[in-house]
Amino acid sequence: MKKNNTTINEHAKTLVCMYNYIPDTSGIVAAKRIYQNKEKVDLIHNKQPKDEFDTDFNNLVSQYIEDEVEIDTLYRFNYGNHSKEFIKKSLKEIEKLTSRKGQYNKVYSRALFAISHFLAFEYKLKNPNVKWIAEFSDPMLYDSNGEKRESKLDKESANRLNDIIKNKGFKPHYDNDNYFFYAEYIPYLFADKIVFINENQRSIMLNSLPTDLKDSVIKKSIVLPHPILDKEVYYLKNANYNNIDKNKVNLAYFGRFYDKRKPYSILSSLYALDDKIKEKCVIHLFLPNKDEYQKLVDCMPLNKDNIIIINDYYNYLEFLNLLTKFDCLICPDTKTDKHYPYNPYLPSKVSDYLGSQVDIWGIYEKNSPINKMDEIKYKSDMDNLKSIEETLKHIIQDKIDRM
Repeated sequence: MKKNNTTINEHAKTLVCMYNYIPDTSGIVAAKRIYQNKEKVDLIHNKQPKDEFDTDFNNLVSQYIEDEVEIDTLYRFNYGNHSKEFIKKSLKEIEKLTSRKGQYNKVYSRALFAISHFLAFEYKLKNPNVKWIAEFSDPMLYDSNGEKRESKLDKESANRLNDIIKNKGFKPHYDNDNYFFYAEYIPYLFADKIVFINENQRSIMLNSLPTDLKDSVIKKSIVLPHPILDKEVYYLKNANYNNIDKNKVNLAYFGRFYDKRKPYSILSSLYALDDKIKEKCVIHLFLPNKDEYQKLVDCMPLNKDNIIIINDYYNYLEFLNLLTKFDCLICPDTKTDKHYPYNPYLPSKVSDYLGSQVDIWGIYEKNSPINKMDEIKYKSDMDNLKSIEETLKHIIQDKIDRM
């Protein structure tokens, strides 16, 4: 257990339940909420992999954390013995905290990962008067392919959940043992407040619910985008990055490239530009899988003059500082391939980009949250390569005109 060294005049009355924490993306959003609210909390989370720990941002947020408890269990996304172990150990640690400080008034949980909600639920069961705020980063039951996530609860756990649901006067689902179903259903029934990131997400997640339950969840839900940190936070730690040529237009992308978020449309559009325009542009990619894409880029004729520069990740505070150094920040949508009636995903990096006050280039899927945002200056249809090419040309020319 870690204890904040600041003087405590009154104990924290909010418990934050996070299975995953910094530097996991969802954990960073939870940490940003803590920092933005500037309210003293206690925090419980699973121990994060050592090679991924972000000390700088953790230290910044810790000024608002009275007690932080790390639970040492296997780190996994799906349900398993580690889930039971995490909840069991966490409840014991929470009991130690409350025996010393009294019960909490509020409990907050955020998923992904689902275990966070299940821990908050267990505390809510023991303390019915606590206000449980449950936040969803993305749909839990279905992935970005529109395919159902499956992870089987053991029979004892499934029956226990349904007995609790039945005893509270709600509809049980004894024939359903899918962990991810209950990751949504339990907060819908028992949380006092549900937080969604965007309206598309709320609509899609609630679409299949019976009308009475859907109406109930809507009444106690809010749409609350990812928090935007104060401008001063972007300058707390300078990022040592020397690859920016101020005589050129510098664009940057931060994150992962995977099946639903690939770089090829951006690189192809760069390749298609007239040489006089192309030579004025540099695209900086910050990726966790740097070596894989370095090999790809090295084979491309357009990169003979370092038009594309590939870098490793930076830690979070350095990342925020890096954002301020570029002319435009690239944010492609997660492609849902029409598995949803409209895209429910809003990348958390959008809030970080907005806080930097640097122009943003959104490469959107039709009717996505990114497409609807007036704050995003440049936009391209991700299914239209010509649109991407024309937008890139527009960005470069705009910046050249300002030089």
